[in-house]
Amino acid sequence: MIQAIHTAVKGRTRYKIHQLYGSKSLKTYLERSLVEKEEIKDVSANPLTGNILVLYHPDKTPDEIASLIAESVLNYNSQQEQVQAENCETLQQLAQMVADAEAEAVEDRQLLVTDASEFAASSEELRQIIADAEAEATENQQLVVTGATQVKQSAKNGAPAL
Repeated sequence: MIQAIHTAVKGRTRYKIHQLYGSKSLKTYLERSLVEKEEIKDVSANPLTGNILVLYHPDKTPDEIASLIAESVLNYNSQQEQVQAENCETLQQLAQMVADAEAEAVEDRQLLVTDASEFAASSEELRQIIADAEAEATENQQLVVTGATQVKQSAKNGAPAL
């Protein structure tokens, strides 16, 4: 609601705008948008009081200026709603990205666990292959020693060498 609170001087009116109270962004928006209108000479808004002082051409009425102010406030509200909708959409997109990243992290952890299990199984198989090879090498070494002992024994007994 926009209410003219001081209209004694023609071409100069102070208005009360309840929405302006505490809103620096509305102050900035009103000062910039209203001063662009050819009917308005100067604007000074105060978010501490919720008042706006408008200097305008004397051939305009305070009600006509109030209509221009109301139009600017409506445009400001529309822009704020659009920004909020865009922010909401951005937040939803970010939430989806986080959910996707979390799902991917879970999948990556599962792959790492699977790889670690496969590596452990492969390591155990390699240990068994090495143990078997060592056992076979020990057995072969014993066969060589046994064979050498038999050759020595045959040579001692005078048997011809093979």
